[in-house]
Amino acid sequence: MKKLLNNKGITLIALVITIIILLILAGISIASLTGSGLFGRAKESKEKSLEAQIKEEIETTIMNIQIEEISKGNNVTLELLEKELPNKLKDIEAQLDGEEIEGEYKDYAYTIDKDLKVEMNGPMNGAKPTITFSVNTTDIGASEVIITATATVSDGTITKIIKPDGTEVSGAETTFTVNKSGSYIFKAISSTGRKGKNTIDIQNIKPSTPIITINEEERFPTLTLEGFKGGKIIVDIQFDDSEFIKNYYSEDDGATWQIYSGTIRTNATKIMAKSVIEESNIETEIVSKEASVINATEGVPLDQNCYDKKFDTQSGYALYGALFKIDSDCWGKYITIYCNNVYGEAGWLCFGSSKENFSDKYTIYLNSLPGEVDTRLLHARSVLIPDGTYWGGISGAVSNDGLYVYEVWCSESDLSGNEYSNENLPN
Repeated sequence: MKKLLNNKGITLIALVITIIILLILAGISIASLTGSGLFGRAKESKEKSLEAQIKEEIETTIMNIQIEEISKGNNVTLELLEKELPNKLKDIEAQLDGEEIEGEYKDYAYTIDKDLKVEMNGPMNGAKPTITFSVNTTDIGASEVIITATATVSDGTITKIIKPDGTEVSGAETTFTVNKSGSYIFKAISSTGRKGKNTIDIQNIKPSTPIITINEEERFPTLTLEGFKGGKIIVDIQFDDSEFIKNYYSEDDGATWQIYSGTIRTNATKIMAKSVIEESNIETEIVSKEASVINATEGVPLDQNCYDKKFDTQSGYALYGALFKIDSDCWGKYITIYCNNVYGEAGWLCFGSSKENFSDKYTIYLNSLPGEVDTRLLHARSVLIPDGTYWGGISGAVSNDGLYVYEVWCSESDLSGNEYSNENLPN
């Protein structure tokens, strides 16, 4: 019994000594770990791994942009990346500074050089600013909207706000007036150098009335080796540019509407245009503009450079003609005209470098006899087309039925003087 009591005392002392030894060993182990930087290296390794993932995201996005743009025949530049990266990666900051882009993504700084190489510059310090908005009106069809932007940050202070037009203002609040619907981006910078941005969408401003511009230079038919090709007009329409606005045009007096994507070439005689913001149910008034397109079978009055002015004053005579363009493939070949004319009246073929300047004039037909129109005999008149001839014209001074022109084309040989019936023209 006595031995048992003594053993209990020894066990308690041993337990205390064991605890003390364990504490000493633990202290040595912690000191060894912290002194060797093992925890620091683990944290650094984690940051490097995250940084590598972020770099890979940016590089993959750049590669996708390159694929898209090269397929369209476009070059990928830093200017393009500055615009497209925010459209592809949420919350990425990208700002072109000289020959490189500087930005941040997922709290890490990065740069992109002129060769589109990405370099990571470590984690950002401090909290990221946030921006909130308010507007003075949400009325549909407003002429303008005043945006108030307020920036806040939990670490430090807001030093400045950058407005959508690039203007920088000191402080944490600013206003900006807009008169077009669209997306407007504000940026804020904190005292720690962190940048934040936010976008506000304005969709309640009525779009500007479209402006239609028509170039009628090509409205005239063109003489080619394959014969006449009908004229067209070139139409450009100026619309407000916004992702919220859909711009339409019509070639059939409003029966159908098509999305406008750029210059139109058409033979329509009337073009209509309108803009619509479908989200807000806003639509501009429809504007229209008429044009004159000349088909190969139609005539147009010529200016006075293409006929003898003496016929301009003779009573009972009228001046008329057909104006057309000449394709360069026809230079050095013959323009052949099959025509019929009565009462000895004259017609002319004119050439010029422009439609305002006809320098050469040739008689088409002069020696018809009265009543010959009843025989329907057609006389060929061929004239060599000089190099540099871009315009041609046919005119006549006629009384009553006068000059008839049945066919005009390019030919390899001079067919002047040949006679054919109206029903049996040469191929």
